[in-house]
Order: sequence, then C-alpha cells, then structure tokens
Amino acid sequence: MKKSRYFVLASLLALLLIVAGPATGCTNEPAPVTYFPVQIEPHDSCPNGAIEGKLVLENGMLCMVLGFDSGARKTLLVWPYGFSWRTEGDTIHVLDSDGRLAIRLGDAVKMGGMDINLENLRSFVNTLAAPPIPEDYSGPLFVVCGSIINDTLDLEKARERLNLPDK
Repeated sequence: MKKSRYFVLASLLALLLIVAGPATGCTNEPAPVTYFPVQIEPHDSCPNGAIEGKLVLENGMLCMVLGFDSGARKTLLVWPYGFSWRTEGDTIHVLDSDGRLAIRLGDAVKMGGMDINLENLRSFVNTLAAPPIPEDYSGPLFVVCGSIINDTLDLEKARERLNLPDK
C-alpha cells in the first residue's frame, strides 16, 4: 500500500512538472539581444586592427570572446552601419547591411576594426554608435569596420559544395 501511494505521488508530481513547465517561461528560444549598438553612418576607412574569437551573448549584448581558451577576455562589439540581428530557430543571427547572414551565435570569426578604451573615449563612441553605450558598461569595446571572416560558416558552405557529411 505504501509503495502505491509513493507511485501515485511521483506520477502526480511528474504530471505537474510537464503541465507547469511551459508556464514558467522556460523555452528553447535564445535569450533576447537587449543592446545592439550600430554605427550611425557608413565608414569608408578603417584602422588596421583585428580580433579573432567566438560570438557569445552576455547580459543581452553580443560580445566576442577573444581567443579560444577558457580564460579569454570578452569585448562588446559596435556593428557596422546597417547591420541587424534576428533569432532563427534556437540561435541568433547577425545580418549584414544587405540582410545576408554574417555571423551566428557561437561562430568562430575574424573581424577588422579598432579597439576602443571606453574610459577615455565614451563620448566619442556615443557620437558614432546608437544607442549610446550603457553607463554601467566599462569593459572593452571593438568597433567593427573591416571585413568579417566567418570560419564556421565558410566551413559549412565548403562541406555543402563538396557534398561532405557534417562532423
């Protein structure tokens, strides 16, 4: 009798978790991007700086983890004029000014641009990007204005062209 009571209780708990799960806000959708700074004008020239790493979402901001080791630093990105983002399936896509896929969350990429020290140049950055950099953000910043080389996307396209199976 005692075992059947535990079984009924466990069954009711499992049913409650199944029914209540969606109501708690748990979804497979990625967390939203709440801050996506974009340059307010196109720029023809670009300094010769570059970064390499992986695109991540942290505190609602798309950042680049520089390098590929666990102790790598993160930097907030200011995107080129006309860039935008959207969610597709379970990931976030960054689109170029023509609406083409440039980067997805988690992609390994190389970008041209320049590092900015916010401590001295916050007001300058706020004249070239919108919306303004949040006052509570004091970390590194990289203004993307050169080419973007997406190693992950390029590898997938090559596999597709050559009709190779995924890893």
